[in-house]
Amino acid sequence: MWKRKILKHNRISRKLLGWFLIMSLLPLAVYGYASINNGVKTVKNEVMTKLISVADDRVQRIGDHFFDIEKNVTSLAQSPTIINTLREFKTVFEKGKTASTDNRFFSYNYSAIEKGFGLFYTPGKAASRYHDLFLISPEGDVVYTATKGDDFGTNLITGLYKDSELAQVFKRAKTLLETNISDYMYYAPSRELAVFIAAPVLSEGEFKGVIALQVDNKDINGIVNDYTGLGRTGEMVTASKGVGEAVFAMPLRNDPEAAYRRKIPFGSQERLPILEAVNGNKGRGLAVDYRGKEVLAVWRYLPSIRWGVVVKIDANEAFAPVDRLKGWSMIVGFVTMVGAMAVVFFVSRSISRPIVQLTESTKIIGGGDLNHVVDVVSYDEIGQLADSFNDMTGKLKGSYLRQERINARLQREIDEHKLAEEKIRTLSYAVEQSPSAVVITDVNGNIEYVNQKFSRITGYAAEEVIGQNPRILKSDNTQPETYKELWEAITSGKEWYGIFCNKKKSGELFWESTYISPVRDTDGTIIHYVALKEDITDKKLADEKLEYMMADIQRSNKELEQFAYVASHDLQEPLRMVASYMQLLQRRYKDKFDNDANDFINYAVDGSKRMQELIHDLLAYSRVGSPGRYFEQIDIETVLDHAIRNLGMSIKDSGAVVTHDSMPTMFADGIQITQLFQNLISNSIKYYNEAPPRIHISAKQNKKAVTFSVSDNGIGIDPQYYERIFTIFQRLHGKEKYSGTGIGLAICKKIVERHHGKIWVESLPGEGSTFYFTIPEK
Repeated sequence: MWKRKILKHNRISRKLLGWFLIMSLLPLAVYGYASINNGVKTVKNEVMTKLISVADDRVQRIGDHFFDIEKNVTSLAQSPTIINTLREFKTVFEKGKTASTDNRFFSYNYSAIEKGFGLFYTPGKAASRYHDLFLISPEGDVVYTATKGDDFGTNLITGLYKDSELAQVFKRAKTLLETNISDYMYYAPSRELAVFIAAPVLSEGEFKGVIALQVDNKDINGIVNDYTGLGRTGEMVTASKGVGEAVFAMPLRNDPEAAYRRKIPFGSQERLPILEAVNGNKGRGLAVDYRGKEVLAVWRYLPSIRWGVVVKIDANEAFAPVDRLKGWSMIVGFVTMVGAMAVVFFVSRSISRPIVQLTESTKIIGGGDLNHVVDVVSYDEIGQLADSFNDMTGKLKGSYLRQERINARLQREIDEHKLAEEKIRTLSYAVEQSPSAVVITDVNGNIEYVNQKFSRITGYAAEEVIGQNPRILKSDNTQPETYKELWEAITSGKEWYGIFCNKKKSGELFWESTYISPVRDTDGTIIHYVALKEDITDKKLADEKLEYMMADIQRSNKELEQFAYVASHDLQEPLRMVASYMQLLQRRYKDKFDNDANDFINYAVDGSKRMQELIHDLLAYSRVGSPGRYFEQIDIETVLDHAIRNLGMSIKDSGAVVTHDSMPTMFADGIQITQLFQNLISNSIKYYNEAPPRIHISAKQNKKAVTFSVSDNGIGIDPQYYERIFTIFQRLHGKEKYSGTGIGLAICKKIVERHHGKIWVESLPGEGSTFYFTIPEK
């Protein structure tokens, strides 16, 4: 008894402790959360302000750098020295085209001009900020480069580097007659990423050529890799917009080899800041970078060089002060909670002790000892409760005697109802275990009872539908007139039978046949409706499928018969007559016509034969889609051997070697599978290289389907034609080289699709082909 008291005492103490902690610590928790949240916002704003400042500074420095270079190039283009030097280089270069560059006259004159020009411009100076200088003639010839790289002497319109950024900026400067900046892309002669600034050289308004400067990357690298204000993890990311992707332009702090090697396709990942930047967008926020790490980032766009720029820092580093704040908040909260628990423990003991005594007294009284008196000395609400319990005990004594008399009377009534209940129970078992769903409603249609079968069919438990209207199963696929007819029948006391398309709890539609009958009381008044329901979905779907299949078979047969008649009679007979008379004309009058006439007759005869082949193949193609033979269990190895025997003459003439693995047994149309193998093997024999054809057929079986393959060592197929070759009338080669109508593979595809499989090819030109097709197990 003492232990039970302590247990109750502890339970009340825990409740008091819990409520006290909730009421006292909740404000502290809310305050702590608000403080931490405000700290996060403050830190984020401070870091973002610093990043914006750094980003704007870097963008301004890069923009100013290129602006200065652009002014220098424009100034050089207007210099008389550049104009005269370009003319002299062009003259010597034109003469040198007819002689080797080792020609003494050419070398002497060119070196003399170059020496004079070197006094005006010397590449490689620290102050020059350029990697190379180019003088380009109006025709696109690179008549001078300071570094004498591989691009010297080439033509930027027709030569090796016609697609380079140097060529593109030359063309824009020539066309627009204004200074232009190229994209930052890899340039092969200098073996690095390069950007070019080109200006037109004009003399008295006449276009004389273009001067182009390749910018030295050192200054840009210095700006990009300046990590001042970016902490331990911050960096600046630069990229240009390529074809469908963002191409990183400069080395990164976390990836020194990123320049031109790291690329991010558009749309391949979530919207990264660098993708937003290269598309011309400006923004800031919490994002994920190219490494997949969470960062605070600011992104900008540099229109002058078409760069996207992102300045970022890892979120872990940025929010480190907030993490420290969270740690201290947890320590303070824990100390506060321990102190509060100690206070509540002592207070709860003084409150819970009389409550435990009162609880034990109630158990004694509840056990039947109505003479027990609750002995709690207290002048508060608990003492008042003890007095109320004592008054209640006295009243219970009187009520107990009265209840004994009532119980005797009730026992007699209970005995009388037991027999009736047994009958009801038997009826209930029958209804509950009925193979049909049973629903009982009141006169307003509200559900009062459903059996287990109803729950299994609809997915609704009984407690979910009691009190509901059967409209919860309504799917809107049953005509409103049906419900109107139902209600009019049963409210007038008649029985009703019909079919509904209803909806299960899962949303799945199902069909059910329903029989509804009114239930009357002894006075003949309708008091309930009972419905017997049966799920007929499978039968309904089977009927619809059978009806659809019969209609499809009739339509297909009709189309096939009509086409077969046209192909075999209306087309073939006239064509056969034309071919016969043309062949007769060829035999009788061959020596009487000139060569052109004989060629014309040969063309007509050859065309007639190919037309007959085409009609024959079209007829075969149309027959594949007709219902034809039923599927049956066939030995694929027997079918394959039959197809190989049919091609025996072609195999012998071509010297082909046909091998195959063990083949399975499965349900299929044997005739069509024979035709399928025959067409694929025939193609392998037809399209072969110089070596005799070597063809191998294999089969790989899994749980759902068998995958067959037909491999050869033929001429192969370009990947761009993988889909086209299965389209009717599509040929990849002229009829002069390879015969055929372009229908064979289309027939193969139609046969495979009739068997609910798929067909595809894997091949490369000159490396042979492998055709795959699948046939499901069932």
